[in-house]
Amino acid sequence: MIPSGRRCYGAGVARATILLLLASLLGSVACDTASENEGCVDPNDRSKPGSDPSQCRRSTFSAQDFRARDVSGIVRRGEDPVVGASVRVAPSPHSSTLRDAPPVDTNTDVAGFFRVAGGVPALYDLTFKLPNGVNRRDDLLVYRDVAARYLEPQLEVPGRTLARSWIGRVDPRFDTPVAEGLAILFLASGEGIAGSTGDLASGLSVHMASFTRKATIHAIAYTPALGLNSATGYGSADVTSDAGATKVVNLHLDPITAERPTPTFELDAPPPGFVPGNIDVRIGVGRTSDALLVSIPWGTRVSLAPIPNQGFTYQVRATRADGAIADSGETGFDIGGLSKVKLVPPPEVIGPEAGATIGAGDLLLAGGPGIIEHVFEPTVPNGDTLDIVMRMGPETPLPDAKAVGVTALTGTYTWTVRSYPNLTFVEQVWGADGRRFRPFAISAPRTVVLR
Repeated sequence: MIPSGRRCYGAGVARATILLLLASLLGSVACDTASENEGCVDPNDRSKPGSDPSQCRRSTFSAQDFRARDVSGIVRRGEDPVVGASVRVAPSPHSSTLRDAPPVDTNTDVAGFFRVAGGVPALYDLTFKLPNGVNRRDDLLVYRDVAARYLEPQLEVPGRTLARSWIGRVDPRFDTPVAEGLAILFLASGEGIAGSTGDLASGLSVHMASFTRKATIHAIAYTPALGLNSATGYGSADVTSDAGATKVVNLHLDPITAERPTPTFELDAPPPGFVPGNIDVRIGVGRTSDALLVSIPWGTRVSLAPIPNQGFTYQVRATRADGAIADSGETGFDIGGLSKVKLVPPPEVIGPEAGATIGAGDLLLAGGPGIIEHVFEPTVPNGDTLDIVMRMGPETPLPDAKAVGVTALTGTYTWTVRSYPNLTFVEQVWGADGRRFRPFAISAPRTVVLR
């Protein structure tokens, strides 16, 4: 039944028994409840308040769950989570809430995971002390004006490595002997497969997200003296890789007979003064299972081996006489067509000037579109590093490194500023490939002294 004193609309409701039953269960669906508080409105003109507006019901909303203000994530150095990193969460000066809240300190666990329970402002700053870096140094990583409740910050390091993983041994065998003078490149793909290492003679190590995983092994035959772009044969096969036992994968190489395409590269409105270097073309079957196919000198055209089942990317880096860099990032392309290479100008660095001595609280001034990243590299091997990721400038203070236990962030440093114009929020600099596929530019280096 429909509750008394309520006027319900819709002839369909009156005729449809099932809807009536549903309405009785819910209390009212599409019902006018104004008769319960007639003092709320003028009955002759429902757009006007009635004689006693105090009788109107007030809107109520559920209280926000305390956990909605939690912050958690995983911090990485390169591919790997950082164990035992010191983490400080502090209010951002730009936050609309809880700007006076005290900072909260915690540490990452064995998986590089951290969590701060409740009370984190709408905008906050994250500061990490990452121990045991190159030469056992500490790395200071700062993300400013973060809004997300989950984040995976990453410190970019030179080179690429496979993440920590389960390793399954695989013995590759071919149905016919590999021709003399040829080498085999192995790649591995599949859900939860990071890639493979090893060779035909020693066997393969397949890097997996769990103890057992199905992997596709890709084999590419080429002439070592001519490089991977001389590839003449390709084959693939599936295998269930197991971290507890060596598995055999049987492979057959088919000749690569398709016509070799020749791509064309042109600069699309490059910033003035920059000279492009080589075009690095990569192939790959996954994010961490890839290889350099060929480096093409700018201004020349080279045909590419049409290796099956591969993704192709290019990357172009241009330099200026003062040391500034403009980089396309890794970019997918049509290997037989025209690619317009987009390079972006470097950020404008205003101050401090080269040779200046600066300390905690002093302002770094740099302008540019998108996300700005300040990078400080020590001029001595064992000095600590500093990396600040922030929204577009123009200014940000140098952090207090000692607040998270970094004590060797002093001395002479090379300071550069990076700009990622296609990014809007610091949260987009996320995970191991947060920067890899983005065009970016780097300012000319300056030497400064940190005190």
